[in-house]
Amino acid sequence: MKRVKLFTAEWCGPCHMLQGVLAQKSLKVDIIDIDDEPELVREYGVKSVPTLLIRRSKDDFELVKGFDEIVEAIETNK
Repeated sequence: MKRVKLFTAEWCGPCHMLQGVLAQKSLKVDIIDIDDEPELVREYGVKSVPTLLIRRSKDDFELVKGFDEIVEAIETNK
């Protein structure tokens, strides 16, 4: 089962737009604010927001970075 996390920030405009897209698609995604969770940011090597983490297993995950790329990943059910 895939686990999905969206790394965002309160000050990030595209992050807020993505949350709206996710809500429209009724996707269950854990929202992680990078300012509140610096340990997770370091653990996964998140360098920019928005970043979508798709985790397939403990050691198998993918980071999708940027608004357009994340929307594309959502649309193609990546």
